[in-house]
Amino acid sequence: MNPVSDSTRPRFRRTVLTLKILASLVLLVSIGLFLEPQRVWDILGELQSGSLVAVVVLSLIGLGIQWRKWQMLLASIRPQTTGSESLISLLVGFSLGMVSPGRIGEVGRGLVLSSDSRAACTGVAAADRLCSAAITITLGMIVFLMLAPVAGILTAVIVCAIPLIGYRWAGGRRLMAGDAPPWLRATRVGPFVDEALGALVNLPRSLWLRSLGLSLSFQLLLCFQFHLLATNWMTSSAELWLGIPLIFAAKTVLPIAFLDLGVREAASVLVFVKLNFDPAVGFSCALLLYAINVVVPAIIGTIAWILTTGRETPTPRTKASPARNQALMGWLALSIVASGALADGQSAREDAGAHGGVPPMVRLVEEGDAQAERGQIGAAIEKYEEARKLGAGSAYVLNRLAQLYMASSQPHQAIDLLRQSLRESPGQLPVYSMLGESFLAVGQVDSALASVHEARELAPEVSSIRSYLGLLNLQSGRLEQAKAELDTAINLDTKNAEAYRFLGIYHTQLDSLDRAIDSYERVVELRPGDVEAHNNIAFLHSRQQRYRAALDYYRRTKSLTSDPNILHSVNINMEAVRAIMSGKLRARYILVYTEAEGRDILKRLQKGEEFADLAAEFSKAPNAHLGGDLGYFGPGDMLPEVEEAVLQLEPGGVSDPISIQQGVMILQRLN
Repeated sequence: MNPVSDSTRPRFRRTVLTLKILASLVLLVSIGLFLEPQRVWDILGELQSGSLVAVVVLSLIGLGIQWRKWQMLLASIRPQTTGSESLISLLVGFSLGMVSPGRIGEVGRGLVLSSDSRAACTGVAAADRLCSAAITITLGMIVFLMLAPVAGILTAVIVCAIPLIGYRWAGGRRLMAGDAPPWLRATRVGPFVDEALGALVNLPRSLWLRSLGLSLSFQLLLCFQFHLLATNWMTSSAELWLGIPLIFAAKTVLPIAFLDLGVREAASVLVFVKLNFDPAVGFSCALLLYAINVVVPAIIGTIAWILTTGRETPTPRTKASPARNQALMGWLALSIVASGALADGQSAREDAGAHGGVPPMVRLVEEGDAQAERGQIGAAIEKYEEARKLGAGSAYVLNRLAQLYMASSQPHQAIDLLRQSLRESPGQLPVYSMLGESFLAVGQVDSALASVHEARELAPEVSSIRSYLGLLNLQSGRLEQAKAELDTAINLDTKNAEAYRFLGIYHTQLDSLDRAIDSYERVVELRPGDVEAHNNIAFLHSRQQRYRAALDYYRRTKSLTSDPNILHSVNINMEAVRAIMSGKLRARYILVYTEAEGRDILKRLQKGEEFADLAAEFSKAPNAHLGGDLGYFGPGDMLPEVEEAVLQLEPGGVSDPISIQQGVMILQRLN
């Protein structure tokens, strides 16, 4: 391989830098088109100061872990390095890392140190980066395998294949022996690379293991920082914890952007979209972490390096004083905390000014209520959840949010909120009923009963609680307890319409249809416009073959509602009643070619299979797709054998196979 020309190296670097800037711009513009910028600003403005301070403190702890790892590695080849030197070189490495692929420029932190061992320092800096990258990518691959095994395996193979190919191409055995490739030796940097590789491969195994351990600690802390920021705007979940390592792994595997910008942010948006989270939250967290963990330390470190370099003289270097080290660390901590506090304070002032001094949580609740009135339940839930993040945790907010979750068919979330509301403010009778409804929505009748029983213990004389207990007992099959609770409810309040309604359900289940009609008529007396009660009375009259009364109540039902679904159902029922009054029958049939086929279908019907489903699958008749429905027919409308067979059946009954000219048919009477 030909040596790399020194004259081409600057041009190559400029080309790479230009491509990286373009890649960053493309990624950031794409994110800007996908997200609403105003949404991102709103999210950043709602960041709680407590969370920001906690993230900054964790950032300082993470910086301490990295500093400890870097000191440990430096001690193996340059034991005279002072604490301030190692810290400044570490932070300057952040600056170099921002303008290089995959933060690989951080290995240049060794160049900041004195010239006597710069190459060796660069080698151990490379070991530091290798440990960090290995831990980040490994955690990401583990999570990817958990979330998508097939795609995870394929990605793991590709990720592992790339370094292996690079190992073979670059002469891996030579590298492991500490020798630079021949084509690199021919350049001016050849001796430098040889010395750096020698320091890298000669590190003791114990140092590698300790570096990996510290890298793992730092990566877990980084994930916790991201999670802490994200839970300002969303609830914690297993999916959130699993998604965070994927974001950092993508940033490490795809080193294509300038200033380390774009890849992490784009990965956060992609992962959050795939996990059905708000992508604006992921983008905001990634951007904040980049600013807190990379940009601010890099700026401080670079300034400190310039200041200390400017004070150097040709005289022999002396060890820095402990006071200087302490001052440097103090300014570092103060600058990071101050920058975060100023940013948060500015956003809070802007937010307060934009909304006339109304506290953000109050504004969010009001916006949520307005969106709920417009039927935008999902958007209303988001506003209420944002208000909760800012500290709105009163019973009113929790109860209202629970109602919104119930309206959006998310009863599990409603249950959690209502339980929290009762812990916040015990004794809320309506909340116990809401909790019962929520449990009922997820099929937990016993839990619903238990919650309403608690309400009954608090207020045994409240009729509505008794009637609701009666309904729950009906739904759980406890008829005697249901009757007792409903009777008690009526004794406590003779105008409790719901108690009479549920009593109608009770009598219907016992097939005491006249008593059920009496109960529903009492509902109509108390609530003359009750559509459900009128419709149920009509149906029960038709069951008792009092068809004129049934038609009368069906007409009343139609006059009380404009709901198209109810009107359609009532019209069908009225048609059926009129058909019966005129002596018409209604049936459906399955037509097959042989009696053997008919016998097989009859056996399946006797085992409980649906007539309409079998008709659609096996019937040769043109109305098979309608379940074989013949509609209403009177005397002489059908073949004599068909009319005779239908007349001999009870409603719902099925005939034996009947031979006709077209084949063999099985009939079912519908009225």
